Amino acid sequence: MGLKVNDLQALSDAFAPLKRPKKKDPDAVKKMLGRFKNIFPPEKSSAELVREMREKTIAR
Repeated sequence: MGLKVNDLQALSDAFAPLKRPKKKDPDAVKKMLGRFKNIFPPEKSSAELVREMREKTIAR
């Protein structure tokens, strides 16, 4: 008793979607925090917002 090649291929295919890296969304921060539009102005990119937040926490 053992695994056959077809069994291994089926297992590989079953787990393939889990292994694929997801594409990173550059504006994920803004989408996630979209309800706080007055705090996070939409004209700034997510990278700028994150950088400013880090600078504020470091300055404290």
